[in-house]
This record gives sequence, structure tokens and C-alpha cells, in this order.
Amino acid sequence: MAVDSQWGNTSLLLPLSANLLDARGHTMAASGGIALSSAVGTPFGAGSALYCDGTNDVLTSTSSDFTLGTGDCTIQFWFYPVTGGHGSSYARLLAIGTDGVDGSLYICAKQLLDPIVFRLEYHSSGYLQLIADAATPPTISNGVWHFFQLDRVSNVWSCYVDGTLYSTQTTSFNFTQTNLAIGANTAGATAFKGYLSDVRVTKGAYRSSHAVPSEPFSRPTISGVTRNSAGALASKVVKAFKRSTSALIGSAVSNGTTGAYTLLPGDYTEHFVVEFDTATDPLVDGDSGENSLIYDRVTPG
Repeated sequence: MAVDSQWGNTSLLLPLSANLLDARGHTMAASGGIALSSAVGTPFGAGSALYCDGTNDVLTSTSSDFTLGTGDCTIQFWFYPVTGGHGSSYARLLAIGTDGVDGSLYICAKQLLDPIVFRLEYHSSGYLQLIADAATPPTISNGVWHFFQLDRVSNVWSCYVDGTLYSTQTTSFNFTQTNLAIGANTAGATAFKGYLSDVRVTKGAYRSSHAVPSEPFSRPTISGVTRNSAGALASKVVKAFKRSTSALIGSAVSNGTTGAYTLLPGDYTEHFVVEFDTATDPLVDGDSGENSLIYDRVTPG
């Protein structure tokens, strides 16, 4: 997996594959029974994605990191609509702000039986809305994963579905809202029915590539295996420190059978990894790490 050169501008990254956690550390609140499901897999094969039942399922968070302002930005996600979603009302897939409120942005789809499509529309009252319009391509089918990307570049908003540009709109409006919702609006209403995966918001920069991703969005990761003195795979405490500051950024206990561990630092700069002979944390267990081994110059991948 390639290093993300714009990780520093990433405000939100929800893999939605193993849990509902944001890789950037924002607290996500789940309401209405929203949860992961393996029923349709992921855009990349088997696995889990976020299932929204079309009633009141929603994932929410609030942070100034979601205030898009007037600068460049990119919003990306995968979605898989299913038959039986909203027909007459516009189901919200992602919203930053509140429906119809100044400074808000929301992406929605009128879930007709099949197909559904999008249109980009700017309202003079001060919010940007992406809604379905049966007269505008592209066609989006139920029961299929689709990749959505919205860019803002020098006040020009461009929408892409499955890698194809289909609509643009120019506005210099200042988007000021901080409350984010996934799968419905912030109140859990006008909910989307289907699956969502790999939601990413990039603020202060835009993603110039519009190709459909062939793998999940990348994030900094340090991984490896640990062995005992005889060379056999073993469980040990592994700690990673940011090389420039020596700050501890993560700790894990490797698997006793496979020796595997994964640490998730907050950036792609160099770190050093310390592996302790014991599976008990030496900071808790006294002087148990006297035979630690340091691996220097570890760059997250």
C-alpha cells in the first residue's frame, strides 16, 4: 500500500472494515443500530462494511477539523445502494452541517428502485447540496459498489462517480459547520439504505487522482513479527517512538502464535521500534525489558 502524501491534510478516515473508529482519532457516535455487516463484502472483496437500514441509522462526530471553509478539499467514499431506499425524499449519505442551514454541505441520493443518479446544486441561501436527478447521468445501480469523489479546487466543485466527471459548480461560499453525519442527516432522518465503506475527508488540499481505488485508503502503519532467542515466533511487547521527538506513539503485544503486530502512528515520518523479551509491558512489570532489541529507522508504510 502506497504512502499517503496528503495524510497531514486528512481530517477523517473511516475504513469501516473492522470497527467504527476514525483513523484520525475523532470520536464517532453510532445511533439507530448502525453497525458493520459482511453481507455484501467490501469494494475490494470479502470483509465488512457499514450497513445503514434506511430508517435512523447514523454515525456522527463534531470537530472544527470538518469545517471546510473556503479552501480546497476532497470528500471520498464507497457506497452500495439497495432496493427499498427512500423514493420521494433525499437520503443523506454524508452531511457536514444541517439540512438547509447556511454553511452546510450534504451529499444525498433519491433512492428510486433502480437506478439512482446525482446532481450538483448550489443554493443561494448558503449551502451546497448533491441530490438525485433522473435526467442527469451517470446511472448508479442498486446492488453494486460505486466510488464517489467530490473535489473543491479554487472554488470549483467537481463530482466524480466511478472515476468519471459528471458535474461542476462554482461557489466561493464559506462552509462553516462542524457536525458531520454518515448515513443520514445529523438527526438520523432522511437515512440512506445500503452500505458505505472507506470514507475520507481531505481539508486544505484536494486529491488530484480520480481513479477508482484498487485498495483501501492508506494510513501510516508499522507492522512485523517477533521471535524468541531460538528464532521461534513469540509474543512480546512492541513499542514505537517518533524518531524526531522520542515520543511514544503506540504499543502492542504481538500474537503468541504468529508473532505478528501492528502499530498505527499518526504520521509517515521515521520511528524506532523497541521489542521487549517479555510479553508483559516493562513499564508496568518493572525491569522486565532488560534484553530489549531496538530497530531504528522504521518508516511507516
